[in-house]
Amino acid sequence: MRVRLFGMFAEALEVETVTVNSSGTVADIRKALLDFHPVFHQVPFRIAVDRRLALESVQVSEDQEVAALPPFSGG
Repeated sequence: MRVRLFGMFAEALEVETVTVNSSGTVADIRKALLDFHPVFHQVPFRIAVDRRLALESVQVSEDQEVAALPPFSGG
C-alpha cells in the first residue's frame, strides 16, 4: 500500500511516499506505519483515505489514495 506523507513524517524520512505491506483497514495501515519507522511513534497521527479523515475500521483498497497526517494547526 502506498502512503503519502506530510509534515514531520515527510521531513524525517526525506520522501513524500512510502510503501508498506498492508491491506485491509486503516488500523492495519497504522500498524504497518508504526512498524515501518520510529517517527510514527513520536506523535499521534490521522490517516486520510481519498482526502477524507478515516476511521480505523474503514476498508482500504490499492486504488485509493492514503495519507499519514501528523498534527497540524491553521493560522
